[in-house]
This record gives sequence, structure tokens and C-alpha cells, in this order.
Amino acid sequence: MAKMKTKKQDVDSSVSVSEVEIKAPEYSATEQEYRYNLLRILEETRNIREQPHDEFNGMSYTDRYIANFKAGNSYQEPRKNKEDTSLVTGTTREKKNAVINSVLSLVFDTNFRAFDNNNLEDQQLGEAMTDCVFQSNQVEQWDEKKIYAYDELATQGDVFIQDNWIDETRIDKKKIKLSDLDKETFKNFDPQKSMKVVFSGARRSVIPGLQVYLRNIRQPEIKLQPGLFTRQVMSYNEARAVYGKLPRWENVPRDLTITDSTEVDHFGFNWRLETMGKDMVEVLCYQDKYNDEFQILLNGVMQLPVGFPVPWEHGEYNIVQGHLEPITAFFAYSKSIPDKTFLDQQVLDEMYRLAVLKTQKSFMPPIANYSANILTKNMFLPGKVNNDLEKGEVEVLGGNPNMYSMQQSEFEMIKMIKGMIDEKSVSPSLTGQTFNSRTTAVEVESVTKQAKQQLGIMIFGFMNLHLQLDYLRLLILLENYTKDQGEKVNEINGKLERKFRTVSVERDLGGRGTGMKQISFTDEHNTPEDIYDMEEGVTRDETGKPTSVIPPQKPVKIMQLSPKALRSVKYRWYPQIVINERESSLADRISFEDRVTKAAQLFGIENINMDYAKQQWAIKNKINPSFFFSQGQAPSVPQEQIDAIQESSVNKISRSSPTGVQEAARQGKGM
Repeated sequence: MAKMKTKKQDVDSSVSVSEVEIKAPEYSATEQEYRYNLLRILEETRNIREQPHDEFNGMSYTDRYIANFKAGNSYQEPRKNKEDTSLVTGTTREKKNAVINSVLSLVFDTNFRAFDNNNLEDQQLGEAMTDCVFQSNQVEQWDEKKIYAYDELATQGDVFIQDNWIDETRIDKKKIKLSDLDKETFKNFDPQKSMKVVFSGARRSVIPGLQVYLRNIRQPEIKLQPGLFTRQVMSYNEARAVYGKLPRWENVPRDLTITDSTEVDHFGFNWRLETMGKDMVEVLCYQDKYNDEFQILLNGVMQLPVGFPVPWEHGEYNIVQGHLEPITAFFAYSKSIPDKTFLDQQVLDEMYRLAVLKTQKSFMPPIANYSANILTKNMFLPGKVNNDLEKGEVEVLGGNPNMYSMQQSEFEMIKMIKGMIDEKSVSPSLTGQTFNSRTTAVEVESVTKQAKQQLGIMIFGFMNLHLQLDYLRLLILLENYTKDQGEKVNEINGKLERKFRTVSVERDLGGRGTGMKQISFTDEHNTPEDIYDMEEGVTRDETGKPTSVIPPQKPVKIMQLSPKALRSVKYRWYPQIVINERESSLADRISFEDRVTKAAQLFGIENINMDYAKQQWAIKNKINPSFFFSQGQAPSVPQEQIDAIQESSVNKISRSSPTGVQEAARQGKGM
């Protein structure tokens, strides 16, 4: 059996305290065969990917990935010779940024429709889960993080994003003010530690394409892959914090050194997919949704039993692949912006290098020295006086120095290459380069619209990425939002209930304007009367008579979903993407006002829903309608209004549940 010596470290410190032996795990025959086949498949998958492919212009995936990275980030090669000119124009990077900026100006909203086993749509459930996904993205601050996904997608043509439910914990120590620190406290200091949850929710992370291994390189849809591997390298201490509780963590080696000469198996105890440094852990995860298999290997040591199921209920891959521009329907990877402009960028860079060289030559042309003197460059600087030279002893080589300067044909050549890059990537109009002070707003709008049509297939790629991400997030939320979180006391009836998650999100509440929507997951639903009272801030006594009304500052809408029903009914979900401009343009605002004016002239101002018109006007002008327009609310609520709540309560109940009115009248509530 292979053995390795290493230094044992305390859980809370990296100080070495003793020497222990790390032994190879005792695999059963079934485990040995399974591990051998798994690692064989992984190496074959890697080798196929690293072969030259016509789709990569004869390069391997890694070579092409590095080339795209350099081109997309204006990498400047070091000069091979002192006299060389190292110059990169950065055109490809600017084109990439132009595409990203154009997409950042768009908002991709995913709406979900839910259908039950009888193919009947549950509109309220679809609306509620749409809001839950929207709120989850807000909590994660996805709008601030997605720039990294966009950059990877534009640079490489593909982006891999993993989405997991995370319960992040952190050590929490009892806080001590510096003013309370004295000699006695310093001498006897013993921090009181506990663990606290600092984040509980879904979180996305971008995985480099080099660390994802698809089993079928000819399958473009990741959800149809027969299996996939992911690779991650982390420090030993970090890996211990994540995987330290697994039974075989104690068998994970810390170095690649083989100490037993009898170990000759290619996939032996010290196997790694790629070489690493000491005290680093290579984390390999394998997913196969068709066989419902999941496996983790830490420095080659298998951590889970053979046939272990995927640890999430939705059963799909927890990785989404975004495609910028497909190469073919029979290849797993896509074409990137550097792919499309690679040759043109090289020609353009060469033209600029030659232009710089030619300009340098015009300023300091080559010299022929026929004298006996030794000439230096400093002798040809402006204003320099050189003696002891006869006429004709120094001549310029190559004829007339004026011919060394850039010619009009060469400028036209550079302009033509730039135009070719524009045609293959994005028009300069999206970056504002073609506009001047005399350009009208209508002209800007028209040219920009035509330029965006050029990005149609790329925008579709970004749109499809968001659709896949939000659909995977929906599956994760359905699994975790319906989990029991303990017990709580119902504030309305005082009963002890099972505790589930509650989501609050600011949304448009229709005719009520912008307000807070509260989505509660509970199997103990309140009556329509109680929900109405909670929305309107009404408090009642034991007889059901209103005692006080404290209206909320913003309208409130409460929706209650049953976790039990969500788990028992197999819903089918259909996501739909709606694309909107992030900011309303001036032309859009003027157009809206013209349409309202025209509608008032044709149909009369009394036939226009002014509440909706005010709301839309405020949104397009980036104003909060709840604050800008007066709501007509008095600072205090008189008793007459409290009594009037009874009648409005009936109207609310009849809207929510037609049978609720009769039940409320029979019990004497709100009547």
C-alpha cells in the first residue's frame, strides 16, 4: 500500500505540530474498477479536446483559449530584438467591450408559466415564482457580477456558470471594544467563538472553460451531454473547510511524491489530471444526470460511494453553458469575437508597426558614412553642430527621405482593415464614434437600431444564457424554498406553525402602482379577510371590529403558496424572455407623451386610465411614482375611515374569493 508522510495541522492554525502518515484508501474491487473507468474517461475527454480541431483553425482548445484571452485583453508580446516595435492596437478588445456595453444596456426579464399534470396553467404560481427568481438575483447582486460572465462569453465564445445553493458560515467571536481592553483582559484573552450563517441562498460562479470537460465534444447542448467533469484547484486548508467532513478526507495526499516503489498503476494513489504545487488540492467533480451519478475526487482519492446520486433534487446539471455564435450544430463550442477578428487584427497590428517604423525612418533615415570619423546617433539630433566633416562624406541611404513617410494608399489600407473588423464584429455607431454635434436624435436612434440588428445572433446568445440561468435558479428555489425551517408563531391567530421562507420584492402592483409584493411559503393559509387586513394595516379586536388603521407607505400585496402542494404536484415550467432597454431614451419618452396626447384627442381624457398613465410617465422619466404623485393620504386616520374599512373589506374579499363574502357575513367579520 502506498504511504505518504505529511505534517498534521491544527484545525484553527497552519502551524505544524506532529508527523502523521496518510494512507491510501482501501478500495473494494467494485470501487477500483469504477475509479479506473472514471479516470480513463476523463483523460480520454481531455485528450480529445486537446487535439487540433478544424473548428479552432487547427488549434487545440487550450491553445485557442489562450490566444483568445491574449487578443481579447490586448496582450503585448515582449520584443524579441531591441530594435523591434512592440505594438498592439487593441481593436479586438474595444470591439469586445462595445458588444458587452450594448448588452449591458438591455434588461433580460424571465417570466415563468406553470402548468399542472392536466396541462392547466396556474397564473398566480407562475407570477410568484417569477418574482422569487427576480428577488434571488437581486440578493445575489447578479447585475454587478454578470459583467464577468459577459466578458468570458465575448472573449471565448462560451461561458460556463455553476449555480448552487450555499449555506455560507463564518466564525463569529464575541466583540470587545478597544476601550475595554486592559491588561487583565489581554492576559486572559480567550475569544468566545461560534458559527453563524452569513448567507443562505443560491449563488452563481463562473468556471473557466479550461476547467470544464464535456464528454461529447460534438454535442452543443450541455443538458444533453452524457456526463461532464469540472476541475478546481484550491489550497489544502480551503479544501479541508469544504470537504473535511467527508469520510475519506483523511486519505487525501498533500504532495505528488510517490514513496512506495511498488505503486505502478497509472491511476494510483498519487494520480493527478494536471501537475500542481505542494499543499494544493485538485478537486474533480463528475456529473451524469442520465445515470444519476455524482462523484468527487480530491487529489485522485474518491470521496463518495459508487453510484452516489446527485445531491440536488432537480436532477439536472448545475452548470449552464452560454453560446455567443454557434460554429455548427455538431460542435460543443462557439465562435468568439477574437476568433472572428484574429487575422484582421494581426494585419492591422502589422500595418501600424510598419507605419511606426516608416515614420521613425523618415525622422532618422539610415546613413552612409564615407568619412574616417565614427558617427553616433546623437550627432543627428536637431541643433547639433558637427565639425570635421566634408561635403559628401555623409549621405542618406535609400534615396529621397520624404518617401519614407506614410502615403495616402497606406492610410486607405489601414482604413479598409478597420472596416473589415467592424463588419465582422460591431459597428462604431454603438460606441458613438460616428456621431458629431450636428447629428440629430432621430439619426442617432436610426443608426443605433441598424447597428443592433448586426448584433442579433450575439444578443440571442446572451438572451439564451439568461433564460437557462433563470430556469436553473427556478429549480433550485423550488427545492429549497419548500423545505421546512423549523417552527414559528402565527402573529394573526397565535398558533404554532411550520416555518418556511418568505420573499419580499418591489414590483408593479397593477393599478395600485409600485409596491411591495410579499410571497410566503406556508401550508397554514390565512383567510382572505386576514390577508386584506395585513395588506392595509388594519388591526381588529376579538369581535372583528377594526380598532386602528396604519396604512403602509407603499402598496402591499401578499401571496401565499403551499410547499406541500408544490412538492406533490409535478408542474411543468415554460420560461419566456422579455428584453427591454435599461434606460428609456429621450425619443421613447417623447413618443409616449405624444401617444397619450393623441389618445386624449381621439377618445377623450376621461377615457384614459390616469393612474396607469402617471405610473408609466414616472417610470420613463426615472421617477418613483409613489413619491412624485400625491396619494391623498391624511397624516392620521379618523374613526369614520376605520368604520369604512368594513365595507372596503367586503369588496376585497369578493375580489379574492367569491365564497369568502358569504362566510364573512355569516361570522360577522368586517360587516
